[in-house]
Formats: sequence, structure tokens, C-alpha cells
Amino acid sequence: MNDLYYKKKSYSSISIDEVINSYGVDTFKSPYRSTIPLLAWIKHDFTSFQAIFKKLGLSQNSDLIFEYSVSPPDCKSTPSQTDLMIIDEFSALAIEAKWTESRYPTVEEWYDYSVNRRNVLNSWINLLDVYSENNLNISDLVDIPYQMIHRAASACAMNKSSILAYLLFDKSHCRVIEEDLRNFWDIMGMPANFKFYMIVIDLKITDNYNKILLLPKNNPNTEFFVKSSLLGPSELFQYDDIEIIEI
Repeated sequence: MNDLYYKKKSYSSISIDEVINSYGVDTFKSPYRSTIPLLAWIKHDFTSFQAIFKKLGLSQNSDLIFEYSVSPPDCKSTPSQTDLMIIDEFSALAIEAKWTESRYPTVEEWYDYSVNRRNVLNSWINLLDVYSENNLNISDLVDIPYQMIHRAASACAMNKSSILAYLLFDKSHCRVIEEDLRNFWDIMGMPANFKFYMIVIDLKITDNYNKILLLPKNNPNTEFFVKSSLLGPSELFQYDDIEIIEI
């Protein structure tokens, strides 16, 4: 039995349809957001999705928290919102899904040398340092995507054995993301209690997804039809040739 939550763990779990309805309107204003195949997979084929996190060492009864929110300790900043955090008694698995999104800005590109952003970066680094074999500095991380830094730190904030996994619905992203993950893990000294993975999917769209494929982005009607398709009974995708790559 898996309990589902949105943003944080609460006293009562919710259904996958309630999770879908919890997202803001902007989430579904494009049919190409990686959130869509992630939610569709869990709604229509949870058994195969569950097999993924079981292979990574988590319990089959783990809790799933969507858009898991973590703020940098002692700083004023926008919280990091991990696509999906899966937790059991001993482990925390942070999953970041990618489909059509391009590479996010690096730390060097994001960092404007303001006091606030320096404090935010150091706050994330303090979380990472608990698991890192090396003492990290901002200068060590300049070539790593900033998003990857705070997603990893969010997993560390759980105070459990941590895992960061990038879930790729488009194989064309593999080389760049694998390079970023490998560089990041190397900088951390290849910590044994913080594993990095890529989960690569050969995503096949169905006739039902084709009905929303050409909907225009940032259109209110698109949000309605995309969400309705997710909530409907028909599968939008097929998830083939699943490969788990340990960094």
C-alpha cells in the first residue's frame, strides 16, 4: 500500500486523481511538460513504476510526495520543488523528470554574487556536506545545473540514505544529464550513502495523447484538455525498454 501526498506529508493520503487536481493551472498549459508522462505512468501502470523504486532499494510500501517542497535552511528563497520524493523508513529518493525541457542554468549562470544568493547556495551546500566525502564550496559547483544542486540537497534534507534519480522520457538528454550527474557525484567524492541514477524510458505516445499533442501552449483550453486527459481512463503513453543506469 502506497500513500500519496502533494507538497508535504500530511495526516491523510490522497488519490492520484486528487494529486492531479492539486497542481496549479500553469502545469498543464503545455502538453509537453514532463509532469504529464510521470503522472500518467503512476495513474495507469503503477505496478511497473513501483518496480523502479523497489529496484533502487526502497520499500514497496513507500510514501510518494509530489512537488515535494524544501526551503534552504535559514534563507529567504523560493523552495525547491522536486517532481516526486519517495520515502520509506530508511531512504529518500528524489526523482526529477525530464522530457522536452532543455538544460537548466548552471550555478555560475544563476549566481549573481549577491549576498542572498550566496547564502542560498551555502545553505544547500550545508545539506549536501552531511553526505559529501569532500568539503564543498560554491567554486566547486559552478558547472553543475543549479536545479540539480537543490534537488540533491532536498533529498539530503530527509536525513535518510539519499538517492537522486533523473527520469528521462527522451533519450536525447542522456549524454548531457549523465555528464552533469557524474561530475556532481565526483565533486562530492562519490559518497556511498548518496547514489545517483538515470532512469531512461523509451516513451511511446498513444492515440489518446495524439488528441492533445498539437494543443497550443499557454492557452486556458489546453490546461482543461490536458488535465481532463490525465484524469480520464485511457492511457496516454506506453513505457518501454526501461533502463536504470547507476552513475
